[in-house]
Amino acid sequence: MFLFLTTLRRELNSIKSFLVVIFFIIIAIILGKYSTSVAILIDAKGNSALIDLLFGIYGFLGYLFSAVLFSGIIADEVNTQTMRYLVPYVSKKKIYLAKYFASLAYFLIIVSISLIILFVYRKTIVLPPFAILSVTIFFAYIQALVMLVSVIAPNGKTATFINLVIGICLPILYSLAFLKKWFILKIIQYFLPYYYLAKQWDNLGLLLIVSVIVFVGIFLFEGKEV
Repeated sequence: MFLFLTTLRRELNSIKSFLVVIFFIIIAIILGKYSTSVAILIDAKGNSALIDLLFGIYGFLGYLFSAVLFSGIIADEVNTQTMRYLVPYVSKKKIYLAKYFASLAYFLIIVSISLIILFVYRKTIVLPPFAILSVTIFFAYIQALVMLVSVIAPNGKTATFINLVIGICLPILYSLAFLKKWFILKIIQYFLPYYYLAKQWDNLGLLLIVSVIVFVGIFLFEGKEV
């Protein structure tokens, strides 16, 4: 818990983090104030159009911001050998999970603040359960992938570059799956988080993928020389 809170506090206090938080908040303010034609109330299917729109924007931007903020969360500490001070006292598995959940909590805090902003501007409170589940698992996915790259990459800069490339390619692949009726693209889209943003119980499939990525990340980290 101490490592989790320390990591979260450090990330929240960084300048890059502050700028990202401000950017996401500005999006929430714009939608809350100027998208009055988009309904916030939950419809018969249990969806809120405004909240779905907000989460959709966050989804397509989330990986890029996560790449900038968290690509070095493992790679930098291994490269600078600061990780060596932790390993004798905390298992690598616990270190990995603490950093993973801290980075996930960072985005969930932003989502919570954004929802409060929407509620203030629209003077109503709605909590569509499947939309909240979707965005939670979505960020769990991108954080799992970002951390996996951070374990594999030799340093933070390389990890950031790889994650930025992935962050650009994933939505392109997802978009191509709608434009082209290629069988391989249809298969690939089931492994992309964007496919699940507007889903309901289908999100459990994405949760399984998240679990596999996290497991692989832990496995590789435990075998990595720090």
